[in-house]
Amino acid sequence: MKKFLILFTLFILFGSCKKKEDEVDILVTIYPFKLIIDELSQQQLNIDVLLPQSVDPHTYELVPSDLIKAQQSELFIYCDKNLDGWAAKLEAKNKIQLSDYLPDSLKLTITDPILENHNHSHNHNHTHFDPHFWTDPVTVKAMIDNIVNLLIKHFPEKRIEFIENAEKFKDKLDELNSLVYQKTKLIENKNIFSSHPFYNYFFKRYEFKIVGFLEVSPGQVLSPKEMKEIMDLVKENNVKAIFTNKQHSDRTTKILAESLGIKYYDLDPMGGTDELYDYASIVNHNLKIIEHALK
Repeated sequence: MKKFLILFTLFILFGSCKKKEDEVDILVTIYPFKLIIDELSQQQLNIDVLLPQSVDPHTYELVPSDLIKAQQSELFIYCDKNLDGWAAKLEAKNKIQLSDYLPDSLKLTITDPILENHNHSHNHNHTHFDPHFWTDPVTVKAMIDNIVNLLIKHFPEKRIEFIENAEKFKDKLDELNSLVYQKTKLIENKNIFSSHPFYNYFFKRYEFKIVGFLEVSPGQVLSPKEMKEIMDLVKENNVKAIFTNKQHSDRTTKILAESLGIKYYDLDPMGGTDELYDYASIVNHNLKIIEHALK
């Protein structure tokens, strides 16, 4: 901790010397938020991303430069305490938890499939808010007006552009939703299993049956008995494919798939690469993988 404070002090000194043009209007923790806000901004704002594309936001560890970036941005936007809760600890003048802008009616919860199958006392709560809301185009559309109001509050001179761009983005999301719906309704066996509930908003929107997942949060350790119960669950539900998160280490999931003789496929919920350069490209990329896996 002492070493961290020393490094932080040095970064503060160097950070105060940075040129104003290096500062960003909005700093977000993960790429999907940049891609969504890019649609609303259309280069009107300078938006930067804190985490590298390959990093899992659940397990990311802060470095002193993160504090500087957060403090120098007009807005610092993170997802939720259940995804990138470490970001809530950063000092920033305008720190926003984006999950607060999600309508309550669209919020999903996660229930541990193992605990759900056990006879536990009703006094125990084994559900958690699912923070992966950006994976569903319909949910994203429902958040747009709230996000636009946030942007207008901090950048009022760009109000007209934000509103116009928001309407165009809503149209794109409608088209994307229609495309995904048409393609997913042709899939016959929609029973799926995943390493972690990172794509549940998408799966539930398009009527897949989520049989379960290996862990509620990264790093969860399962007993041999629990692993056996999961294997039985997968077999009983005739699961054709297991989906893993590209940014998350899921060696156990791959071992599970191999033990059951089921193929596993990596989905990328984050994007940020040359191929996944906007919100629609992320959704379409994962849709193609899901179609291939379940054909």
